[in-house]
Amino acid sequence: MNLTRAQAIEEHRKMWHWIAAKIAAEQKIFKPEDYLKKFYPNKHIYLNSFCCEYANPIVNENCNRCPINWKSTADRYMCGNKDNITAGKGFLDRWIKSAGYGDYFMASHYATIIAELPQRNIKTEKTTNTEKPPIGVKPYYIASCERINDLAEAIQRYSATSKYKVIKLWAEEVICHCDLLEKMCEQKADSL
Repeated sequence: MNLTRAQAIEEHRKMWHWIAAKIAAEQKIFKPEDYLKKFYPNKHIYLNSFCCEYANPIVNENCNRCPINWKSTADRYMCGNKDNITAGKGFLDRWIKSAGYGDYFMASHYATIIAELPQRNIKTEKTTNTEKPPIGVKPYYIASCERINDLAEAIQRYSATSKYKVIKLWAEEVICHCDLLEKMCEQKADSL
């Protein structure tokens, strides 16, 4: 299945939100393969993950193209922190453990966290002695605006739930991004 980065992120979010909602509603463990059997019965999705399908770690020999920021310091299998023993268990491993124990509340909770993880900023290769930034590099004011949009969409999705603490954290991040953008605009105006 050929996915764009945006499609992989969107499908990742839809799948994990579906899993979280089904577990909470039916008090039964639902897994990614259950979602894929229901919505993609004739497709093979690598490791039952749209992110892995997009990143294609077999070819790249690592997960550097994963579009989701798993908040991990590991280079491979960021979703589980499997390559970094000191980092503790990643969100996916925590979900697997809670699902294995039949802890519906925690399994639904971790599935929601996984669904709402932010996009990963892909690091670009450093260039030397160039006057222009390399192709594909976005100035901070563009990258920050995209992050604000991502957060706003997540806040909108969560507004129908009672997860106000998460919304508050995202709102605080939006404010920080806006303050930084405002300072950048002021500095630009002062330099003119």
